[in-house]
Amino acid sequence: MSKKPTILFTDDEGTFRNIMSKELDRMGYNVTCCASGQETIKNMQERDYDVAILDMNMPVMNGIETLKKSENH
Repeated sequence: MSKKPTILFTDDEGTFRNIMSKELDRMGYNVTCCASGQETIKNMQERDYDVAILDMNMPVMNGIETLKKSENH
């Protein structure tokens, strides 16, 4: 049996996060959702993901800033 691809999905909008989580899971992915850039960095430190999908318009730290900061950890 092959391993499910892992996706780290980050968006500050809870309803959209829930919809995407359910849909990506239905499509056969193992999904971890985060509400902020800080939470995303913490998750990236704890495990590896095949794909990260990041919201570009989040308060405090947008998707690009999150990626840049995750490289330093």
